[in-house]
Amino acid sequence: MSKRRWYGLTLFIGFLVLLISASVRALPATFVLPWQQSFNWSRGAESAVIAIGTLLFGLIGPFSAAFLQRYGARKVGSVALLILVIVTAILPFMHQLWQAALLVGLLSGTMTGMIADVFGIYIANNWFKKNHGLVLGLFTASSSVGQLVVLPIFTTLIAHHGWRYTALVVAGGVFLVWLANLLLMRDYPQQVGLPILGKTQLTTPSYPALDLRSVLMQPLQALRLALKSKVFWLLALPFFVCGASTSGLIGVHFIAAGHDYGLNAIHSANILAVMGVFDICGSLLAGWLTEKIDSRLILAVTYGLRGIALFLLPLAFHQGGLVLILYAILFGLSWNATVSPTIKLISANFGLHRSGILFGWVFVGHQIGGALMAYISGAVHDSVHSYVMAFFMAGFMCLIATLLVIVVPQPDLKK
Repeated sequence: MSKRRWYGLTLFIGFLVLLISASVRALPATFVLPWQQSFNWSRGAESAVIAIGTLLFGLIGPFSAAFLQRYGARKVGSVALLILVIVTAILPFMHQLWQAALLVGLLSGTMTGMIADVFGIYIANNWFKKNHGLVLGLFTASSSVGQLVVLPIFTTLIAHHGWRYTALVVAGGVFLVWLANLLLMRDYPQQVGLPILGKTQLTTPSYPALDLRSVLMQPLQALRLALKSKVFWLLALPFFVCGASTSGLIGVHFIAAGHDYGLNAIHSANILAVMGVFDICGSLLAGWLTEKIDSRLILAVTYGLRGIALFLLPLAFHQGGLVLILYAILFGLSWNATVSPTIKLISANFGLHRSGILFGWVFVGHQIGGALMAYISGAVHDSVHSYVMAFFMAGFMCLIATLLVIVVPQPDLKK
């Protein structure tokens, strides 16, 4: 294999790892209705299980960044993926709610978090100086595919073969990605005799050989410093809203909400797939624009667009057809478009070498928002049998986020 093909191969393997991580994380949303039918669990109880996984998915991020720096993408990715193979293969044999909490909440949430956005940041920082923002946008797009575009596949499999068979199919997909990461992933281009793309010299990043205790303490030390910074809070609070409005509300409850308006699961999943297609477009556009214009402007437009879409959602469900497609386009464009400009602002304010761990902590806010909204939306539905209140709540939060990101300091766009 030509040495220069390693850039494309590493990009492809990273894309696959992020895609399968997002797919496993999104899988429980397609199981909400089947689990109700199989086990008679309430939506509130199921939402609590999914919320546990959502929260742990975010909390593990900063520690994942530290482990990646210490052990590399090949080792960390291979361990996490192997555990996910086992978890998804065992899932069809569960029967109790506590088993779902263990498998979907604790294990799946933690392991998918180990190979989430910080995994992509690690690869982008170590392999790509040229087109760095576009690479981050591509990795964000892979999460979009995993979160949304594959959902019609899941729902179709569930409709024809049941949720247990679907879990086994996903386990097979995770196994193939684990094998690819184990055999083909490299931590640095210098390992195959190449410089970082965009540079000419072979310089391997030097990270201190930390012991396990030091690796675990590194994210906590970074957090202690970040909490004193106004910039960190101005980025973390909007990302809290990002998680609440996407992974917590729409990611978990959209298919169930569609059922309330007479849409079957496959139809709702197809709408999510439309969101996913435009999410890919929005992610790539945002990644490219971070190298061209002020990232604060990108974030303000993104959150504002999302807020408008959420206010339109009850009407879109009632009207269906083109109105629902319009909602899917608006919301899809904004879904993951927040990631690249947020990473850019973190790098500009705190330095590229800190961007992985600090984005991990900002992402914790994202997942706290997602976990709270996933549970609150399910509990509200159990009480009033409607998601309208949750849609409007998330819409107002997005408008507040629009105001917050405008005042984020951005000292050096080229840093």
